[in-house]
Amino acid sequence: MRVERLLRRLKLEFVKVNLLQAALDSILVFLGANLATFFVGLNVMRGVSNAVALAGMSSVFLVADLGFRASRYRLELFEERNPELKRR
Repeated sequence: MRVERLLRRLKLEFVKVNLLQAALDSILVFLGANLATFFVGLNVMRGVSNAVALAGMSSVFLVADLGFRASRYRLELFEERNPELKRR
């Protein structure tokens, strides 16, 4: 039972790291798109400010990026990247 608890905790830490990476990616997408619309003078949606429209698009990007990152979860990934965990 102790191993199962450790594996559950490892997966939780994996999700937290991926959430942080996905949030940073979506912030970069938002800032890049906001900068581009500012310089081009483009209005993304009528009746809605660019910041609100881009925040919605960035939120969709956050969910998609997190889903993509979380789908690649494998325990073998930790063994591949940490040679000291491999069995002798």
